[in-house]
Amino acid sequence: MIWESEPWRSHLLASARDLAKRAKTKRMTERRSVFVEEAVFFGAYVMRKLDDSHKLSTSWRGTALECKRFPPTGRRRPNLMDWHHIDRHFDLSKPQSDTMSARDYCDLVVHSFIFMELLNDDRSIEAFYITSDKLRGKGIWQFGLNTVIDLMAKTAKDWPAVARMVRDPETGEMMVWAGNTEPPEQWTRNADKLVHEIRSKWRPKAE
Repeated sequence: MIWESEPWRSHLLASARDLAKRAKTKRMTERRSVFVEEAVFFGAYVMRKLDDSHKLSTSWRGTALECKRFPPTGRRRPNLMDWHHIDRHFDLSKPQSDTMSARDYCDLVVHSFIFMELLNDDRSIEAFYITSDKLRGKGIWQFGLNTVIDLMAKTAKDWPAVARMVRDPETGEMMVWAGNTEPPEQWTRNADKLVHEIRSKWRPKAE
């Protein structure tokens, strides 16, 4: 868990800026490739860590990222020896418009099995292909680098001003909502119901 989130946010924002700068370079080097993959992975890990620690608005999880999905060709799943032949495993001629939530995107990156750059004509980086160890049999996704950079920057600046918490007495887990307004009505009703159940259990019985 994260107690003080500012250092994590600052590093995430700096990483987004460095990633944007490095992606524009037109010289293909192993060093650039390593930096880009590392920055994307680090960004996903930090965003997931901030979310797990309830340092982001509750609505952040559902932030929709536009992407493309390429279906599997029907052959066996990519493995350790042939993962780099993505055209054998996925039909790159049949892109399907797709969206993925911010949380699912972070999980995908953290568990990534394939990560491969997509270059512009001038050899700058436009996007990347990615799939995970769990989803490699279902397809590979393409995310625009600017889409990811924008998510990293916005996440770093997401400071919820309002938080509400209720502890479930049965599980000990916290029901948490965070944002910059009061919680939505549905969350409030669920919280009130839980509070009522708690008070009912602890209310002294009449003699």
